[in-house]
Amino acid sequence: MFNTAAGPLLIAVSGWRADWAEVGVDFIRFEAINLEYFAPTLLVSIVASWVALRFGLTPLREAAAQARKVDMGSLDQRLSTEKIPSEILPLVETINQALSRLDEGVSRYSQFLANAAHELRTPVMVLSARADGPEKPTFRRDIQRDARRMRNIVEQLLSFARLGRAPHARDEAVDLVEMTTAMVDDYALLAVRSGKRLEFEGDEEPMRVTGDRRALESVLSNLIDNALRAEPEGSAVVVRVTRDATVSVEDHGEGVEPADHESIFEPFWRKSDASAGLGLGLAVARELIQAHRGRIWVEDTPGGGATFKVSFQALNMS
Repeated sequence: MFNTAAGPLLIAVSGWRADWAEVGVDFIRFEAINLEYFAPTLLVSIVASWVALRFGLTPLREAAAQARKVDMGSLDQRLSTEKIPSEILPLVETINQALSRLDEGVSRYSQFLANAAHELRTPVMVLSARADGPEKPTFRRDIQRDARRMRNIVEQLLSFARLGRAPHARDEAVDLVEMTTAMVDDYALLAVRSGKRLEFEGDEEPMRVTGDRRALESVLSNLIDNALRAEPEGSAVVVRVTRDATVSVEDHGEGVEPADHESIFEPFWRKSDASAGLGLGLAVARELIQAHRGRIWVEDTPGGGATFKVSFQALNMS
């Protein structure tokens, strides 16, 4: 207390000093009280969440087990969508759609390989028969024809496999006129030796399309070879390139029945049981042309015969 001119003055000071050890003890006591009340609820929540997660994901685990069993020999299997949670259902359905596409592709290739084996077996058997039989005046020419047929089939199969492994290969710029004239030159001597002619019609101005040159050459080779075999002696096969980026190979043989204009491009197609194996070449040709975003079809040649046409999308070089 102080005496002042105004009278006595009393100053009182009060304070509190915290002890951190005591604060910790008080906090633990407080949490212990809360835990006593909320521990049962927390425990029940944890158990309920675990049970819900455990049983809720059971259909997904079953789908995963089904997926592990799928291999190349069981691509027809699909993941079950029963009891699949709605949140996961789109994923399972997408996997099933992918399996369907894969199954379709593998089935297609399996059929393709079977047809290829049968198609190659025919000229091999014919070639073996010629080698074992008496030699005829046309022996050399016949052997060369059989070998050429096998070479064409193998070239197309290799082109088909190469495009499947490297799709960018069909982005090459190819001069359609130059390539076609080169193929005509390659087959000109063969045509002369078989008593026929091979003619080219079209201007010499370059016409560029996008594609794999070897694949396109294998298609033209197949069409020209087929036309020369169908063409009667003394007449001419006409190979024509028009400015709409279309190549036509015209023969004057027996032709193709209108009802067979589509089926002739199916694998393993035969005009009759006695016909030589020719179907695979046209089937592969269609696959290759479609891979190049083009089109192949057959029309009747005026006056008799068949005209096979292949159209492409011209490459704008401007």
